Amino acid sequence: MNFVRLAHYPHAALEYDLADEEGMLVWTENGHSNERKIKETGDTITREMVLQNYNHPSIVMWSVGNETGFLRVNRYAAVVKATDPGRIVAYASNMGSKGKGHYPDLDLIAQNTYRGWYRGDPWEFEERAQAIRFISENGAGSVITNHVDPRRPWHEVDVFEPEEYRQVLDEVHDQVVFRDHPREVPMYSVWVFRDFAADKYKGVLNTKGLLTRAGLEKDAWYLYRAFLRPEAPLVHLASKTWFLRRGRADHGIKAYANVPALTLALNGADQGARHNGEYRHPNGRAVVNVFSWPAALRAGRNDLRVSDGAGHEDTAVVYYAGGGRRAAEEPGLARELRSGNPRNPAWFIDAPVQDQWPFYYEFDGTADNSFDVLPDPVRGARWIATRRLSKAEARTDLSFTLGARATVFVMGSESPALERTLLGAGFRDTRTRGRWRDDALALVPFRLWAREAHEGERIALPGVTADYVVLVKPAV
Repeated sequence: MNFVRLAHYPHAALEYDLADEEGMLVWTENGHSNERKIKETGDTITREMVLQNYNHPSIVMWSVGNETGFLRVNRYAAVVKATDPGRIVAYASNMGSKGKGHYPDLDLIAQNTYRGWYRGDPWEFEERAQAIRFISENGAGSVITNHVDPRRPWHEVDVFEPEEYRQVLDEVHDQVVFRDHPREVPMYSVWVFRDFAADKYKGVLNTKGLLTRAGLEKDAWYLYRAFLRPEAPLVHLASKTWFLRRGRADHGIKAYANVPALTLALNGADQGARHNGEYRHPNGRAVVNVFSWPAALRAGRNDLRVSDGAGHEDTAVVYYAGGGRRAAEEPGLARELRSGNPRNPAWFIDAPVQDQWPFYYEFDGTADNSFDVLPDPVRGARWIATRRLSKAEARTDLSFTLGARATVFVMGSESPALERTLLGAGFRDTRTRGRWRDDALALVPFRLWAREAHEGERIALPGVTADYVVLVKPAV
């Protein structure tokens, strides 16, 4: 990128210093967002924005408001012009640019548009973008613990925001702006780089970031990178955090890459090559940097690998629960896995746990729990996936037989009932503490419990209504 909109409020001096050093063009804003009244403090804030930051060469335009209406921003535009007549004075409008001739101090009226997200069809963005030309906001929400069948993607704003719907929408945005109509859309700003606190999803989070609030790259981040940095080869399998899938087995495997061609291997079997530009969006339009195969997953574990044959590849492990049925038992660390609750079948995910990832397999917005930074003792461990265990109806007894000598861990939120149960099951408190995210996306404390066990030993854990996950780490 070569441009950043520093929106809605004053920013740290460090950001302007870094923009100066990097040669990044900056839109800076006075913080007058959605305010209905004209206040003298607004004059002062706007004037001080210019006076304090005037000598930063990276700043190419001063913005006097976001979605506030022309009558209010025009006053602040006059304040800026009186202080610095040499730079562009801009405004981010959600009401078009009607009547702009009455506001002579506004040099640029950019517009915010969310076609395909709040309303409309994704491809309506194409006509809208060419008409607007200068786009100050555009984007969509996505939550890494929300997933949906990519053949029929849907979303509900602030309630269910799956990555697969965001994929479909951002594929349109990137193709339109960066490939099909770059001259017609000379300025484009995606909202927003990183998730941030706001009264939206679950009342706590704006999910429109290319990164999660903790900095984990979403699928959208990889797509934008593929378009914006063609000189840096990138290969990424999409929907990795959707580690246990349901629905049709052939719902498709998707990858983002800026290489000429990719080949998919599914469980070691070659699924053929796809060339860049062959992919067709649901409406039949071509979109580059997207690759897709209608390959059918098998019940249980599936190993995915995509490669361009030139040293750039990506891998993933996903499980498929076709029709809700369990696959035949596979050899591994946790054998003969049993759940005492038929409404909460358990799955052993034989892949290492990862920072920031979900660990429950409900991807419908009712189990948004995730790890934060993993403690060192559990790195390399595998885990048993269930529904969210803090739901009363999901409470279940778990039992399994170890296929090798291992340490069995339980990571759980603070709960006296869980503590009593684990002590009774032979677990010890490791004294390892940390924080992870609960369903409300809040960072809450966890404890780590452990039990060393030998090959063939049967592990039994009585059910508790609390947030916890069972992990198994093979002995070295």
